[in-house]
Amino acid sequence: MNEKKKNIVKDIKDFSNNAILAGIIEYKGSKSLEMKYLRQEFYKNNITLKVVKNTLAKIALKNTINENLINDLKEQNLLIFSKKHISLPIKIINNFVKKNKYSLKIKKICLDGKLVENKNINLLLNITNKNTAIYNLIITIKKPTINLLNLVEFLNKKNKIWQIKKIIYKVNKK
Repeated sequence: MNEKKKNIVKDIKDFSNNAILAGIIEYKGSKSLEMKYLRQEFYKNNITLKVVKNTLAKIALKNTINENLINDLKEQNLLIFSKKHISLPIKIINNFVKKNKYSLKIKKICLDGKLVENKNINLLLNITNKNTAIYNLIITIKKPTINLLNLVEFLNKKNKIWQIKKIIYKVNKK
């Protein structure tokens, strides 16, 4: 194996071992402009997209946490690896298929090295990344807190109004 191929194998091994989501996407007869858009979307979101010959991909995935993908490396494939996002790669592919009326097919997905059954892949669309989950938690906590602060402010204003009325009453009484 020449040096270039060794580097490709090493890169894919690294991507595979560091990814929380890895997958094989089947594509046939794609136009380079369409693929350029898909590559840009993945790149923009720090998702790795690789087009590699199946024999190199098999060598690279062997003895990695995503070794389960090897059996489905037939025909033309894209390999995807995501370190941060679980649902975003699938969303990008689904949007790409809708916009381009082009058939990409998700063959297999591994989540933390565990094979996800094809019927359950769409369930991954509902999983949020860490930042979104934290944001949702903050909003959930923040709303009642803001409501409580508004209530305290309202009661405080009402108390001040009550105090002003008491002062006016005392002044008028004298």
